[in-house]
Amino acid sequence: MAKKGLPNLKQELKGIRRVLKQLPDEAGQIAVDHTHKNFNNEQFGDKGKSSKWASRKSKRNDKGRKLLVKSGELKASVDYEAGNMQVAIGSDKPYAKRHNEGEDMPKRQFMGPSPEIDDEIEKHLDSEMDKLFK
Repeated sequence: MAKKGLPNLKQELKGIRRVLKQLPDEAGQIAVDHTHKNFNNEQFGDKGKSSKWASRKSKRNDKGRKLLVKSGELKASVDYEAGNMQVAIGSDKPYAKRHNEGEDMPKRQFMGPSPEIDDEIEKHLDSEMDKLFK
């Protein structure tokens, strides 16, 4: 009996390994991009279940400026660490947690677990796997 399918299987497995190896970094970038959208939309994107962030108390010198974006450092600080099939997203700014969780101020969550991020990652993975098997 000839083993005609074996070379294809080996090639497909190699492709699957490549996709899975790259997935944590790609998922991390998807999460960071999603978090940046949250800053732009001034709300935590959670399939429409969240509301807009609370307005500033004082608007005298801040007219037209987005919430949580004075210098841009907080938004720019959002990054990820990818490991073996896992990703952690966060910020090294000491005030990030206060804003994100609402400690001593209005909660303006910009990062965290989100079904929208999960869906984006799943669509990305499906797309990459479809490329392998076409």
